[in-house]
Amino acid sequence: MILGSVVDSDINEKRIAISLDTVKKYISNGFSVQLEKDFGKNSNINDSELQKLGAKISTKDEIYKTSDIIIKINCPSDSEISLIKDGSFLGLEQPKQNLNVYYFSLLLFQIYIRW
Repeated sequence: MILGSVVDSDINEKRIAISLDTVKKYISNGFSVQLEKDFGKNSNINDSELQKLGAKISTKDEIYKTSDIIIKINCPSDSEISLIKDGSFLGLEQPKQNLNVYYFSLLLFQIYIRW
C-alpha cells in the first residue's frame, strides 16, 4: 500500500503531515512512503534524510496519481483534488478549512466503511 504526502499548498503552512519517526513507523509496518521533493524543507529536513529512512521522493502529480492514502495538513485545492487517484483515502489533520472537501471526504469514508 502506498502512502503519500505533499508540500502544503498554503504558503503560510510550515508544519509537515508526516514526521521522520512516522515515516519509519509506516515503512516498518509495510507501507511504501512517497513524499514530494522538499517535503521537509520548512522543518529543516533534507530529502536525503527521508530517503535514508526508505521514503521515495517524487513529484506532487505522481504522488496524487499513485498513492492509496494521502495525508495532508490542510484540505487539497480544487486543482489537487482533480489529480487524486480514484479510490484513494484522504487523511487530513485540519479538515474543516474547506467544508466542502471535509463533508465530501466524510461521505466517501462512510460509503467505504459500509461497503
